[in-house]
Amino acid sequence: MYPLEALRKLIHNIMEDTSLITATLSQLRKREGMTFTKVTVKPVELKGQLHYQFTYFSGQKVTHQNVPENEAERVWIDMFENVFRQA
Repeated sequence: MYPLEALRKLIHNIMEDTSLITATLSQLRKREGMTFTKVTVKPVELKGQLHYQFTYFSGQKVTHQNVPENEAERVWIDMFENVFRQA
């Protein structure tokens, strides 16, 4: 199994089991065009629905994005494939 394929499977299992407490993504693949340097992911409940809060760190500025459960896996995998090297 290739590393990226194993990572996709791991993320899918974590999301399916709703076992995530918090995750930190760091080490950008490329700095050009990136406005943030680190992202944390944690589950949050909004209006009785499970969402995942992606927190983007850019210097002293912090931005939050609440992603519905059914879209969070795609966003997370996309970040690993295109933005970050390490979690």
